[in-house]
Amino acid sequence: MNAQKRINDDERQSNNSRHMLERDHFRALLEGLGVAIMITGADDLVHFTNRKMSELTGYTTNEMFGWSALDSVIRSAALNTARNISDPTADDVGVAYEIEITCRTGERKWLEMHAVDYQYNSAEPIGTLLSGTDVTERVYAEQAVQESERRLRLALETGNLGWWHLDVKTLTYLEFSDECKAHFGLPPDAPFTYEDYKEFVHPADRARVFEADKKSLANETIFTREYRIVWRDGTIHIISAHGIPVSDIENGLRFIGITQDITKQKLLESQRETALREAQKRADGDPLTGLLNHRAFHKKFEQEASRCLREHTRLAVLMMDLNNFKFFNDAYGHAVGDEVLKNTAAKLQTICRPYDVLSRFGGDEFVLLMPNIGEASAHQIEERVAKAIEKLSYRPIQDQSSIPIGASIGAAIFPDSSFDRLESLKKADDRMRWIKSGGIDQAQAQISRRLISENIEGFSMLDALISAVDNKDRYTRKHSEDVMGYCQIIAQACELDEEIQHTIAVSALIHDLGKIGVPDAILRKPGRLTDIEFAAIKLHPVMGAAIISAVPGFEDTLEAVKYHHERWDGGGYPSGLIGDETPFIARLMAVADAYSAMTTDRPYRKGMQSVDARRILELGSGTQWDPTFVHVFLNQLSARPLSRIQDDGG
Repeated sequence: MNAQKRINDDERQSNNSRHMLERDHFRALLEGLGVAIMITGADDLVHFTNRKMSELTGYTTNEMFGWSALDSVIRSAALNTARNISDPTADDVGVAYEIEITCRTGERKWLEMHAVDYQYNSAEPIGTLLSGTDVTERVYAEQAVQESERRLRLALETGNLGWWHLDVKTLTYLEFSDECKAHFGLPPDAPFTYEDYKEFVHPADRARVFEADKKSLANETIFTREYRIVWRDGTIHIISAHGIPVSDIENGLRFIGITQDITKQKLLESQRETALREAQKRADGDPLTGLLNHRAFHKKFEQEASRCLREHTRLAVLMMDLNNFKFFNDAYGHAVGDEVLKNTAAKLQTICRPYDVLSRFGGDEFVLLMPNIGEASAHQIEERVAKAIEKLSYRPIQDQSSIPIGASIGAAIFPDSSFDRLESLKKADDRMRWIKSGGIDQAQAQISRRLISENIEGFSMLDALISAVDNKDRYTRKHSEDVMGYCQIIAQACELDEEIQHTIAVSALIHDLGKIGVPDAILRKPGRLTDIEFAAIKLHPVMGAAIISAVPGFEDTLEAVKYHHERWDGGGYPSGLIGDETPFIARLMAVADAYSAMTTDRPYRKGMQSVDARRILELGSGTQWDPTFVHVFLNQLSARPLSRIQDDGG
């Protein structure tokens, strides 16, 4: 008896051990799953939850153990938020639903729950196994889509937008809203087919629209287009249509889209554009001459320059300034001055091609843009325009004779002169003012450069360096050519031989070559230089001479370049030479250099009038400059026509 009892006890212990082992394996399996698990017994109490359920709800396993399932975290959800998602036709056992829960932290989450009856070693169910997955993001996304759909439909209805749905294979409208029909002048109950749509399109738009439709349907591309339609009462409306392709296995390829009647908007746009053009015309026009004004010119200049670069053509920019305009205003009054400006504008218009751009730049200045000039040079353009207006004159009322109206004309070629259109304009303006103020003729400067290049090997290289300096400081090249012209005036008056004059001309053209070693910030600084900055400037004659000394054939220019900043009284640089110690070409060039520097405009200051510059030369004679050369130069300036030497105030 005792033996049998021991056997039974051993069997029970073995069974219990096996059951415990199986439960441990089962528990380990449930803990390893990536879903939240909850097991309830037949008593509806929670017997087990895995770590995933704790992570999801915020409650520990111990806290949930022994809870009634209805009082557990599942119970904490409002029951009316649960959504059954089970398939009623499925044969599998169990229930699936989505439910919103409240976590321990108060956060709301949506779970997709699957509940199945759970049994172990029993024919009868003893509990329920619930598995849960966090689907909060998906549910919220679905809710957002639904909300967007509601808002879209509201926007369509309140925004007077119609919507349509087209089957591409059969070209059948699966949906064509009442608002869409209203856009075509039809009542809500009217039938509407794709063929009807084609009949409504305006005959003049059909080829364009149908071809675009064909491409969109074939290529499955999003489209946006506007077209006119003709209602059955004959009125014309403008439709804006937008479509997008959608495709799925069940329904195939379809297009969905919206339409809007934009007839009123287009009418308002047209009226606004007309009003804008009128306002633009008033804003862009010069009220006196009827030409484009300064602001409008720059807008056209930008357009023409862009076209020029795009089409690889050349554009002439001409600045024109009336020489005697101040005389007309002073002698006859501003009314006559205005009449002169109008007559000049009218004359200039007669020489313009249809695509030329003529503008009043300001005061008595005009600017002309001439696109597509072929191979013509700036000098040829200047001569052509000057000849066209050479007989321009004005005859005051009751006067028997007419007063000639002269004009100074300066031209630059874009992009030959610079790829910066504003720089080209500045060069044309510099050229015009240079001619007006008596600078050496640009054509003569070009001839001199060419002759020097042909006769002196290496000059082209030095001239290229001068161009590099000019790119740093847009003053150098014009200044050098001015200095050459003024040096020639002095040299000819002193009856120097041609060889010496040639050396002087070459020296003048390259005298500022050493500035290539001066930092840009110092060259362009508008204010007073510091001692350190001025020390850098004072090195440029020495640097220039060092560069030139490396090029054979320029030995006679070295002293002129190196010492052109010496003073008669010894206060100059780089060596502080006194009087005749400075080579005579350097002394001659110093006078011409100073006069050019004083009378030339810089970006940060206006050049002074010739009369003021002469006064300064006279005061500095015998102290800063050689008195002989100052005397000769001033006498030559006084003997020349006033209009060639100084600005007449026009």
